[in-house]
Amino acid sequence: MKRVSIVMLALFVCLGTTFALAVDPGTGLQTTYGKQTDSPQGGAPRTTMTIGYTTDALIAHYQTMDGGNISSGRADIIAQGHTLVPINSLNPGDLDNVQALIIGVVTSSAALSAAQMDVVEDFVMAGGNLYFLGENNNHFRENNVAVGGRFGIEYPPVNGDPPETVLTLVATHPIMQGPYGDVTTVDGSNNSAGYYGSMSSPGPYGSSILDFPGGHSACVVIECDDLGPDSGLVVALAEINTFDNGQIDAGDNRVFWNNIFAYVCGPTATEEASWSELKSMWR
Repeated sequence: MKRVSIVMLALFVCLGTTFALAVDPGTGLQTTYGKQTDSPQGGAPRTTMTIGYTTDALIAHYQTMDGGNISSGRADIIAQGHTLVPINSLNPGDLDNVQALIIGVVTSSAALSAAQMDVVEDFVMAGGNLYFLGENNNHFRENNVAVGGRFGIEYPPVNGDPPETVLTLVATHPIMQGPYGDVTTVDGSNNSAGYYGSMSSPGPYGSSILDFPGGHSACVVIECDDLGPDSGLVVALAEINTFDNGQIDAGDNRVFWNNIFAYVCGPTATEEASWSELKSMWR
């Protein structure tokens, strides 16, 4: 979603609207704007969204949010208070009524078209959030590059994914230390060696928050405003099978999944200083 400026925050508070801020324990900075909602961990602030998701009517999928083998993850998103709506086409205007978009894993060797990705890119640049569910580069590289590559993320060649399937190299980030708990282990051991998808570089705009020992990434985050003024959040995952119904409760996979959809970009350090000054005026 679009970040709210300090001026607008002041206006909303004066109008009686409450906005909550979460504190990143790693930096001490406030990192999340949003209305207060109930949370299983005692009320961490977050924002509920209307989230669109790509369907088989748009393009054939290996995994889509319609349910099936990731129905448990779908139920968790709804339990957070988000609303899921199907996106059956990607034409200009099709994303006007959603704040976020989940692009599922399309079928092997298929990919969203350049025109469809133009719509997605325009959506993100206007402040929409994008969650891209990637897969291994042996069979799904074409769509990985079509979607993630549009935002500067780089992918290894076919048969270039690392052999590891259980990952413990976790960055300090509100997704990894979030309202649903801390992520220390992401267990993708239901994948064969070399079939846990990866990204070879987060690109010029992103940062990796989950790494393979050799340096590839399993999750890249592009923060709000990093693609341009008022641009939205991009979270690119490299392997959907980690979150299927048979694997989501392995390691900290479910915590990781839920923290992703609870995270909303927050202010920079400069904005944090301005925010503190503004708060002192209201006391």
